[in-house]
Amino acid sequence: MNERHHGLRYHAFARALRSRVGARAARVELRDAPGAPDAFRDAAIRAIARRNFGSGIERFVVAWRPRGDAGAAAWRAEAETLLALIPIVGVVAVAPGEAFTAERAAALAVGDGTKPVWIEAPGDAQAGWSGLERAATTGRNAGLPIVGRIGVRGDDAASVAREANALRLRAVNLLPPQHVAPDRRRPEDPFADPPALLEHTVFLDVAADVVERLEPSIQVLGLGRMAPADAILAPDWVRDGDDLPGLHATLEARGTHQGARLTRPR
Repeated sequence: MNERHHGLRYHAFARALRSRVGARAARVELRDAPGAPDAFRDAAIRAIARRNFGSGIERFVVAWRPRGDAGAAAWRAEAETLLALIPIVGVVAVAPGEAFTAERAAALAVGDGTKPVWIEAPGDAQAGWSGLERAATTGRNAGLPIVGRIGVRGDDAASVAREANALRLRAVNLLPPQHVAPDRRRPEDPFADPPALLEHTVFLDVAADVVERLEPSIQVLGLGRMAPADAILAPDWVRDGDDLPGLHATLEARGTHQGARLTRPR
């Protein structure tokens, strides 16, 4: 196990971020935010205040969904509005891969580098990787780190890891198969159709299979849900959110760690 993973058997996004900003930081999802600048800012303040209440966390990474019908200037303005808020230490633009045009990606390359901007796009071995590939290419050209919002179906661990490594992703958000209320689905969700569900322990085994094949430099952001808990129809265990301790425990039970089964092309 590599000591740079702070005693964990995988490279944790949260630990890496804490090391960078010097404090614990939580991810906040900003959903259905209004487009008007003042209302957008107020919505972000309310979202981080709700997350702060009772938790004691004072630093946040805000994930937001830029409007698909908005131009590059609007995307840039929203990113700058979020980055101007002192408690926010970074932002994640979440969108379908096709939405990340060169102009939009360049517009997101804002600030002085002390508060990073990530872009997060979906990938799915069955639905295809083209959108994530496009986001990764445009993001790299703009100097933006890429998060893969990847659906993991159960028999695709090798292909998921291979694609993440090939695209040089900064982080992965490995999403278990889940059924979301039709009116709450979003175009950035990786599963194009209702997938076959997995038992919790089976998914942890599959996630561990992926992580064992990942480059050690890739951070694991989460194993979570695609929508708020009240929008998840099944399985029940997904509503509880991330189970990163379960991933660590699974790897520990195997006596293995991230990258242990990594094979690089000759």
